[in-house]
Amino acid sequence: MEITSFPDSFNYLRFNTHMYIIGDIGATKIRISRSDDLESFSEPIVEKTPEDFYESMDLIKQMVNKISEGEKAGCAAIGIAGPVDRENWTFISPNNKPDWKGKSIGKELEKIFECPIFLENDAAFAALGESTKGAGKGDDIVAYLTVSTGVGGARVSNGLIDESVRGFEIGHQIIDIDGSLCPQCNTKSVHNDGVGHLEGYVSGLATERRLGKKPYEIPQSDPLWNELAFWLATGINNVIVHWSPSVVVLGGSMILGNPAIPLSEIEKKLSEVTKVFSSLPALKKADLGDFSGLYGALVYLKQKTG
Repeated sequence: MEITSFPDSFNYLRFNTHMYIIGDIGATKIRISRSDDLESFSEPIVEKTPEDFYESMDLIKQMVNKISEGEKAGCAAIGIAGPVDRENWTFISPNNKPDWKGKSIGKELEKIFECPIFLENDAAFAALGESTKGAGKGDDIVAYLTVSTGVGGARVSNGLIDESVRGFEIGHQIIDIDGSLCPQCNTKSVHNDGVGHLEGYVSGLATERRLGKKPYEIPQSDPLWNELAFWLATGINNVIVHWSPSVVVLGGSMILGNPAIPLSEIEKKLSEVTKVFSSLPALKKADLGDFSGLYGALVYLKQKTG
């Protein structure tokens, strides 16, 4: 049994099966589905992610048993919320799920699936889904950011997730080196690694902790949403100058929900912040909604087993 996220291993194996499992284990929701042809997938089973790690693993097992209907999967591709130690697939600092720290999701999923598993960051699978099936389709270099409970993202080039040693953690870029940008944000309560991280300013969890209410309880007319657009534009500026994408696709509940951070305001603030290029890549909302990661997992499986 093999667990990997690297494209040069498990190279183009063919499995004697017609059933594959795809999954997205996020901080808020777990989504599990199956594919019988690597072209489409069944209606996903969606459940709220428990706070307790082992309770979550038990739930995933139940979901897999239900979706597989007793049939053994030949292979699985699962997106998981990071950051993780990729050598052991152990959670390093899951700020949104403190009970998960130090737990080996790799070993636990091996027990559940009993088949070869490809593990990848959930945002990377979502990036792959949007770049091949969604808003980034047709563009060679796609930068994807998801702004939800946390902030994540990845770069996709010519239909492949860019290789990396430790994964992509866009949400942990520092946009406020000393915390003076928003003293009232108190981002140390969100992150154990200090102030100034993008996720600590624009994520749903950071917003809730700052204001004491869920983001969807804050009316669209509240000036906060434009404030969040400025901070997010600052982070997107860094993504653009580092990755030089042809398009930036934005997903997650803080972008796609109602209320949400306005795309028009992000574009306006980005044009004010980014001056080094004569033109900027297009900004687009994600097309695939909550299932971007499942589409990406499906594409990844086809790439690896086709």
